[in-house]
Amino acid sequence: MTVYIGVDIGTTSTKTIAYDEGGRLLAEESEGYELRSPHPGWAEEDPEEILEAVLGTLSGVVEAVKAGDHGEISGVSLSTAMHTLMGLDADGRPLTASITYADNRAMEQANRIREEMDGPAIHRRTGTPIHPMSPLTKLLWFRECDADTFDRAARWVSLKEYVFHRLFGEYVVDHSIASATGLELVIAFKRRRTRPAACWRVELRSSGGGGIEPRKISTGCGGCLGMSFMGYFGPGPFF
Repeated sequence: MTVYIGVDIGTTSTKTIAYDEGGRLLAEESEGYELRSPHPGWAEEDPEEILEAVLGTLSGVVEAVKAGDHGEISGVSLSTAMHTLMGLDADGRPLTASITYADNRAMEQANRIREEMDGPAIHRRTGTPIHPMSPLTKLLWFRECDADTFDRAARWVSLKEYVFHRLFGEYVVDHSIASATGLELVIAFKRRRTRPAACWRVELRSSGGGGIEPRKISTGCGGCLGMSFMGYFGPGPFF
């Protein structure tokens, strides 16, 4: 029997479920965590708590699949909320909390981009509204309000990218998460390639942000990942 696992990394909990190829539920686990608001309008989470929830629920579901002799795990899919942002140091350690879509600290920056920096044109190019939820406005907030963290950050990622990196040692962003950053992702289909190549045009430059370099953003979309954690799941094509 073929088994598929889905991991939903939500705002207040992670839910992991295993199904067989006929859609029959085989196992499920969930683990909650706290959404914190240390200042008015802020909404952030501890990325380590979330990673522990991911690993804990995966472990429980995998063990249940094995104990039930349900078959081989053939795929694991991850889903997370859009618009999260984290700053990491050169060793991949978090410098910030995971800032969620519900965080409104960048309200002033969003208003200024919208009204003074041709915000409607940026919206048309990126597909992401000029809103404090977007990583674009959050990056500008860090540049203006927390310059030390902005300068120290070796990389800016979403929560999903952080989890991927901790599991596999690579920074990879999928198209759906990338499309919600407010930064401009340009996808070009190359001849004799089955997957689109992707590169960033960093919209923050034209939005008065400056200082953000493409190397600080995950530029790979999809593809095969290193399987450093595959012993955890058993053999099979993952992600």
